[in-house]
Amino acid sequence: MRMAIQTSDLLQLPLLKNMKLLGGKKGLSRVVTWPYIGGEDFSLEWTRGGEMLFLMNAGGREESGGLRKLLADCASRNLAGLILLHPPDSSSAKTELAQLADELDFPLLELSGNIKPTEIMREIGDVIVKQQNERRHLYDMIYEILYGAHANVAAVERQAAFFGYDLSSAHQVCVIRAINFEHIALSSGYVEDDARAEFKSYFNQVALNAAAQYIQNVMAIPKGGNEAVLLIPLKQNHDEKMRMKQVENFCEHIMNMFIGLKVKAGIGGVSEVVWECRKSLKEAEQALQIAVNTENARIVTKFEDLGMFRVLYKFPDISVLDEYVQSQLGPLLQYDHVNNGELVKTLQTYYECKLNLNQTAKELFIHRNSLMYRFKKIEELIGKKPDDTAAYQSLFFSILLYRFINVQGER
Repeated sequence: MRMAIQTSDLLQLPLLKNMKLLGGKKGLSRVVTWPYIGGEDFSLEWTRGGEMLFLMNAGGREESGGLRKLLADCASRNLAGLILLHPPDSSSAKTELAQLADELDFPLLELSGNIKPTEIMREIGDVIVKQQNERRHLYDMIYEILYGAHANVAAVERQAAFFGYDLSSAHQVCVIRAINFEHIALSSGYVEDDARAEFKSYFNQVALNAAAQYIQNVMAIPKGGNEAVLLIPLKQNHDEKMRMKQVENFCEHIMNMFIGLKVKAGIGGVSEVVWECRKSLKEAEQALQIAVNTENARIVTKFEDLGMFRVLYKFPDISVLDEYVQSQLGPLLQYDHVNNGELVKTLQTYYECKLNLNQTAKELFIHRNSLMYRFKKIEELIGKKPDDTAAYQSLFFSILLYRFINVQGER
């Protein structure tokens, strides 16, 4: 099921049957949140993303590149498309606009005929509201599977079948997070709370709609303002590498839609019975948290690849782990805290670089002499040489525990 109305859907509406695509065909999958009628003096300041702009009078903007600037501004504001109700008379102007639309992957359309703006608003609004109601029912169904009491399994299965989903197969949960979403919202000018809320709503629709495009038969719901939970069905002979690639492509699509956005995903284990997916959900959340807090370079992290962290999540008393960390790294942590230092980070980087001094200095962007000074300080504080075999084992293990404890503190 498609999770949102797209620009391509508007081409199928009877009222807009005479609408013609001029350029930006690759952008027809953009999400439409609402129609927006613009006159001569309108402003894009109030747009939040996903608006389909109907421009009443393009003639006033035809000179001095006004339409070209408007088209570029619409694309940068993540609108769904620009529809010219009174397009320029000049064929060369149309051609230039179409070329720019193609470059921006932003739909540019023209609509002929004497159609009242109120009719356009009503026609598109009805379609959007209908889709919103269907999406709400779908969210309720997915929420019941992942978080509910499972009081009426048969009813949920019938509802899933109505939407075209098969709950009899194995499933796997994936959780994605836009980790710098607030920064992107503020840098895009969404300062007020209501503006950010509308932008979050648009982001959720884009993310869930993209999930449906990239991952076959996925069920997805938003979580908070910057996360989404995906319930992925698995075929009998499922290809794990292909599924990972689909999730990665999905995340990359979102990052391409919102310039500067950073997206991470965590994937839990496979559940043979969909009603037992809570374990997979918890694992996906843990994998995501580890990826975010350890600055993992990968976009997608699987729970099964967490190594020792999988075991540590089941440890009953985290204070015991913290005591061990303090016994090994305490002086370094105290020094870093007081002096705003990076001794623990230096040690971690050294071990991750397989005890290669030159590579460590390069990764830390410091001179080798500065690195040797740090090592001298480390030896002075803990009484051990970092490259000693026994010290390496205990210190590196302590660093891993320290990272894990920090992750637990973020949960």
